[in-house]
Formats: sequence, C-alpha cells, structure tokens
Amino acid sequence: MLRSADDGSGACAEGHRFTAVALALATNGDAVRALWSAIRALEDDAAGLDYLADRAGDPCAADRRQEASDAREAALRLRGYASAAQRRLDPLDAASG
Repeated sequence: MLRSADDGSGACAEGHRFTAVALALATNGDAVRALWSAIRALEDDAAGLDYLADRAGDPCAADRRQEASDAREAALRLRGYASAAQRRLDPLDAASG
C-alpha cells in the first residue's frame, strides 16, 4: 500500500520512500521489460513453428504456418505498446539521472 509523505515523496507500508519519478520508472519499467520479453518469446515461437512447417512431410505444415503468422502478428502489436511505453519512460529516466 502506498501513501504520501509530508515532503511530497511517497512511502510504502514498510516505510521505504520514493519519488513519483522513481515509482514510475520502477513499475512502468517492469511492464516494459515484460512486454519486450513477451515479444522475444512470440518471435522465437514463430521461428520454431516456421522451422517445423518447413520440414518435409509435415502434415500440419499449413496449421503451423498460420500459428507462426499469428505469433508474429501478436508480437508486432505488442511491439507497438512496448515502444510507446518506452518513449514515455525515456524522459523520466533522463530526469532521474
């Protein structure tokens, strides 16, 4: 639970103090890192599915290609969110340094 301190900073229930910028960098930074991790996982999944579809005699090749395409599309959508979130963080990061 977060509460405001008298000096304009914030504090958690255990008394750890933080500024608004530090809180935004910590929480939003975690979200941005998770998005980029998900993007990498989706792109790796798509590559693996393409590899399987390319193997001779795979009776499910068309399904695997569609799944790969779906994974790439999801990664592309997430990339847009991650890029926008990163742009919001960059000015905060510069201000904190």
